[in-house]
Amino acid sequence: MTDPSDHYTWRDFIVDLEKRGCRAELFAGVPMITRETSGGKTYRAPILPANLEGPVYETKVRQILERLGFDPVEFFG
Repeated sequence: MTDPSDHYTWRDFIVDLEKRGCRAELFAGVPMITRETSGGKTYRAPILPANLEGPVYETKVRQILERLGFDPVEFFG
């Protein structure tokens, strides 16, 4: 995931998030990923890359996962 030559893209990451119950949406005009828990808590994280086909970098992915309430290690386990 940290190597730009990897074929895992931002689009792939968003699809993985959607498989786990998140949704991509515009929130106040900003592209966001939203996760709502069964307990009614809502988490949001901005999706900033202009090119969804570009490489995914571990530090940014970790920040997004933590903002959404996921454990990064378990997410990619």
